[in-house]
Amino acid sequence: MLLLILAAVAPVSVGGAKDPARYVRASGDRFEVVEGGIARPIFIRGVNLGAAPPGHFPGEFAASKADYRRWLAFARALHANAIRVYALHPPEFYQALKEENDAHPRKPIWLFQEVWTELPGSSDFWDAAFTKDFESEIRTAVDAIHGNAVVAPRPGHASGRYSADASPYLAGWLLGREWEPYAVRVTQQKHPATTSFRGAFFSVEGGTSMECWLGRELDQAASYEAERYGLARAVSFVTWPTLDVMRHPTESERGGKPAEHDEDAYSVDPGRIRLLHKTSSPLTRTLGYFANFHVYPYYPDFMNLDPVYSRYRDKHGACNYAGYLADLKAHTRGLPLLIGEFGVPSSRGVAHLQPQGINHGGMSEEEQGEADARLFEDIQETGCAGGLLFALYDEWFKVNWLVARGEEPRDRDPLWHNLLDPEENYGLLGFDPPPSVRVDGRFGDWAGIAPYAAAADGEFLRALYVTSDQNRLYLRIDLAPG
Repeated sequence: MLLLILAAVAPVSVGGAKDPARYVRASGDRFEVVEGGIARPIFIRGVNLGAAPPGHFPGEFAASKADYRRWLAFARALHANAIRVYALHPPEFYQALKEENDAHPRKPIWLFQEVWTELPGSSDFWDAAFTKDFESEIRTAVDAIHGNAVVAPRPGHASGRYSADASPYLAGWLLGREWEPYAVRVTQQKHPATTSFRGAFFSVEGGTSMECWLGRELDQAASYEAERYGLARAVSFVTWPTLDVMRHPTESERGGKPAEHDEDAYSVDPGRIRLLHKTSSPLTRTLGYFANFHVYPYYPDFMNLDPVYSRYRDKHGACNYAGYLADLKAHTRGLPLLIGEFGVPSSRGVAHLQPQGINHGGMSEEEQGEADARLFEDIQETGCAGGLLFALYDEWFKVNWLVARGEEPRDRDPLWHNLLDPEENYGLLGFDPPPSVRVDGRFGDWAGIAPYAAAADGEFLRALYVTSDQNRLYLRIDLAPG
């Protein structure tokens, strides 16, 4: 992959670095906002912002600056104090974020910026070409967030002149994506002797080759930001329950599965990666490390089969989800635990059931809101440092196994909203205008629609009318009198 990027400025001297006026740091088991040398705790209440409004795939980056300002204002109205994006967005997003926060200086919306990557083609994360490309993406993102990059167009990537410095509002970096266990397995099989790593800011001792690679990438991100801009923000990597460090007997008891479908076979332990505190310089005071897990209430199965989790109670009653979070937090002590994704969809279709009814679909919007609020409460009450709700708006390009056969051809999937598909219905915001036809026995909204088929002398049927909107197919059948 050829990376086309032109840096707009020269590196900043680290020697003259000073503490920023205000910043978020990871400290102990929580996040803090440091301002004027005084630290106060902050619980992250955020939302995930995708890149694909209706009619578009994510790589098209079709949102305008006005769209971003509107969505950020909506997030603020929800009392969100953070927003997460999965990849580098166009310059208009960072301009909008800076303008929104500059207009509300006492209550900024903090940014969690992810640097996305696909899995390596060989499933080996130490593959030199894969690692080189990923580290190029990291450097591009760092420069862009600091408003110091011109990125040339590439298919599926954002581009443009990044001149708005959004770094004062950067809470943390998230590297990578949900890693598939089979890729972790291949990496560990190919590099069994790689058990340690030591960089400028991060180290791993007695780890796996995957943990060492992650330690390297965290170090690369921190080192580049520090060398170029004189300080480095908190960093983490993306992971999920299939790679947690706990053993789940209910999963292993369901043996006989291929390795790639065993949800408890491989682990990636954030605790084995250590942040090195070498000096008291501003550079290392702003740098931090935290754990970031995507945790939904209905997957993997072991979350809802484990009898220990089933006995756990939140203020509403029994709750497997809260039980799992409490266990996860017990295994990430000393690190802020950010639940980077959670939520439930309001689809008609149900892809997974959950013991307390916090299902993967099958909810009204009111029930969705109540469930999301409960999950947020569980995140806070189990000692996590915050949560990022998935998602700000519905994403029509997505597809779930439940309805995948009906969402063909895939290149037209973003053009219509499948109300049955759980993956398309997580959003707090929808994009649905009123239905084009109301099923109320009246014919006014059928005006101007010609019959699809007609038989004036039909014995039973006189006419068939067909129309549609972005959500539904409508049929009107006129019967012969009598």
